[in-house]
Amino acid sequence: MVIAPIEKPKYALSQTAWNAHNGDGFFFVEKNKVPEPVKKALKARYGGAYVYLLGDETHISNKVKRELAKYGYVQRIPGGENMYNQAVSFATYKDVGKNFSWWFSKKSRDFGWGITQPGHNFIFVNPDNWQIAVASSLLSHKGKHGPMLLVYKNSIPENLKDYLYNVKPSYISSQEISNNHGWIIGSSDYISDGNQIKIDRFLESERS
Repeated sequence: MVIAPIEKPKYALSQTAWNAHNGDGFFFVEKNKVPEPVKKALKARYGGAYVYLLGDETHISNKVKRELAKYGYVQRIPGGENMYNQAVSFATYKDVGKNFSWWFSKKSRDFGWGITQPGHNFIFVNPDNWQIAVASSLLSHKGKHGPMLLVYKNSIPENLKDYLYNVKPSYISSQEISNNHGWIIGSSDYISDGNQIKIDRFLESERS
């Protein structure tokens, strides 16, 4: 289950792609308060929940984190100091382990994209165009499944540059290459033509 700050709803943009891909539960909370409907939903779960917070303690307080811990295991996804870094952290984050079981079967925990190598798809959006960004999350279910990454109109955040460089494909031969793919969401009013070229260069393979 993913929790985002209602006062900063754009923090939830990267989560929309994961929700479309995997269907995990999602709620908003206030910085210093867990709304009653959220408490009710958590109480209704069978067994403890695994809860992942978007945003650091300036967006979701430690008081709220402790309150949520009454309903299960809680941890913050790193990079919550801003929404751009949070999206990068969400793309790399992975949490696996036990979840729950019943007498004839079991369901393991497998949360997060965990993408740290080339050969994947990415959705690039400007959070100022959040309505279109939310709609584009469907590409993580019906398209080439992959995380949503946030960019500015005319530039790429530094943390995202580092990430894209780390997962940049290396060209060995035409038979041995894992290409990356990218969806640019929105018009050039939100992601300029020049910035689209920059993104494409980060996605292209690089000869060793």
